[in-house]
Amino acid sequence: MSDMVKEELRLMILDFEIVTTKQLTKYPLLITHLKTLGGPEAFTHNFVGFVNTENPIVVFMNDFVVQFCEDSLNFQSENLPEFNPENYRDFINYEEDTFVIRTVSDAGRREFLRGYHREMRGNV
Repeated sequence: MSDMVKEELRLMILDFEIVTTKQLTKYPLLITHLKTLGGPEAFTHNFVGFVNTENPIVVFMNDFVVQFCEDSLNFQSENLPEFNPENYRDFINYEEDTFVIRTVSDAGRREFLRGYHREMRGNV
C-alpha cells in the first residue's frame, strides 16, 4: 500500500466523525462473511491475519475477509482464486450507494480453510 493511501486511511480513522460517503467509497473493498456454525470453538478455526499481497491486500478477521485495493481497475482475484467466485466483481464496493457483503456458507468456509491449509503446507 502506498504511503499516501496509508496516511489517508489513518486520517479517516482518526477523524471518523467527519468522514464523508465519498471518502468511504473511494477505495474498492470486497468483504466476505464466513458463516461459522458450531459454537464458540468453531470461531477459533478461522484465520486472523493478512496475506502479504499487493493487489488486493487481504485481511482475515475471524469470520470476515476484507480485500482492499487502491485502484478499482487493478482489483484481481488471483490472490484467492479458490475463494473468490467468477462473479467476484459483483461484490466489489466502489463508489456505491449501497454496500454489498458476500456470504459463504459454513460448509464453504470449512472447504476453503482445508484447501488453504493444504496449500500453505505445500508452500513451506
